[in-house]
Amino acid sequence: MTPIQLSAQRLHRRYHKNPGDFPNLLEQCTETIITEVNGLRHLLDEFSQLASDASPRNIYSCLNEIIEATIDVFAESPHNIEVRMHATAHLPAVLADRKYLKRAFLNLIQNGLESMAEIPQGILTIHAFPSTDRSKVFVRFSDTGPGIPADTPSKLFTPNVSTKKDGMGLAVVKKIMIDLGGDIRLEETQVGQIGTTFSLWLKTE
Repeated sequence: MTPIQLSAQRLHRRYHKNPGDFPNLLEQCTETIITEVNGLRHLLDEFSQLASDASPRNIYSCLNEIIEATIDVFAESPHNIEVRMHATAHLPAVLADRKYLKRAFLNLIQNGLESMAEIPQGILTIHAFPSTDRSKVFVRFSDTGPGIPADTPSKLFTPNVSTKKDGMGLAVVKKIMIDLGGDIRLEETQVGQIGTTFSLWLKTE
């Protein structure tokens, strides 16, 4: 639902801020909404078979393309937040289901944006790079928000616990990563360091 909501909000903001460019954005956002509704329909079909073998369909995918498509959903992000992407050139393809991975990325980006909503200026950095032997690709989502409350880290990946108002929660993100053959963790914060960093990895073979 997040891409649909963001597309609607993006249309609303652009209509009032820059109506001259509205037709182009309308085409882009309606395409996103249609694509996501079709994805939701497929996901609901799978959830209706919870007791069966509903699972991600992992294929070799270009990670950079998935990240860029996810960032594009947040093109109308708050003016006080900058989204940066740093990816190693020629990243190996990852073995993943694009739809599931995009949902996980959407949740992590939304977490970061909401954590920085009340600060004057924030930066969300997405960094993708391979392991030394190129058998895995790591992706780090780092924000410059106030960080995770001291009593929360141990519960972050527990069902029904979320760091944002609207979202599926990090327990579902973790399940997606495990289903894709990877994992996610919260990076330990160094003394004097601000913000939060989530690090995930995916297999390339």
